[in-house]
Amino acid sequence: GHVHVHDLADPAFPYQELVRLLKADGYDGWCTGELPDSPDRERVLQYFVALWRAYEELA
Repeated sequence: GHVHVHDLADPAFPYQELVRLLKADGYDGWCTGELPDSPDRERVLQYFVALWRAYEELA
């Protein structure tokens, strides 16, 4: 399986609920996401990874 997300920091989408549902279903596939343009893309990527992991912990 594969999940694609747009912007994990967008409060208009219930990402916490998405992660909860994926976890409840036993999903263990890939998740890809779009990152905003930034001169420091590595820092932005680290932020989004931390945000995803925080959603996992709350699920």
